[in-house]
Amino acid sequence: MQLNDNQIIGLAGQYLTCADLIIKGFIAYPAAEGLPYDVVLDGKDCLLKVQVKTCWQASSRLNEPAINKVYTYNFQHGRGKYVKGRYGKDEVDIFALVALDVRKVGYIKLEDAGTALRFRSEASKGSYQTDKTVKLHNDILNLKAKGLSGVAISKELGISDACVYDHLRNSYKLVDSSDRYFSSIERNSEWFWGIINVKK
Repeated sequence: MQLNDNQIIGLAGQYLTCADLIIKGFIAYPAAEGLPYDVVLDGKDCLLKVQVKTCWQASSRLNEPAINKVYTYNFQHGRGKYVKGRYGKDEVDIFALVALDVRKVGYIKLEDAGTALRFRSEASKGSYQTDKTVKLHNDILNLKAKGLSGVAISKELGISDACVYDHLRNSYKLVDSSDRYFSSIERNSEWFWGIINVKK
């Protein structure tokens, strides 16, 4: 049987997940073909069903700088016009999210998955617009705390007076981003034991 690229990428993600879980001290192995999950985590008194979602690499989003790459994971059955809806509690306990290009595996619970999630690439940290805005905001507040005037801050940071005063307004709110960094979902063995103990 000849495998296509998506199958090869999927298998690589499954084996990397098994290896990651084994390194964490668990017994883990690929599930039988045709099941709604890909990997079984043996937690002694119970089994966790692990569905693996794999990204070959982080990719740029439309209308954003090429450096601002994200890993995008879809948590529904199927793809495109073949989507069949979300996974149920009887099908999956946790999702393993694989970033194949950097050989990393993150994990989230079924109830935290939603429809889709994006995770930023650590390699691009600090280059995202929201990162830059947060840094600028903190720089302005720190200089203000040191006693600098708005005009002095604008000269120090090379930005307009209007931008400084905008950030200093009590009503100013930082732009929220639903994107997290991939490192936020890397888990230690205690995280899995917490799920196992609840399920037992």
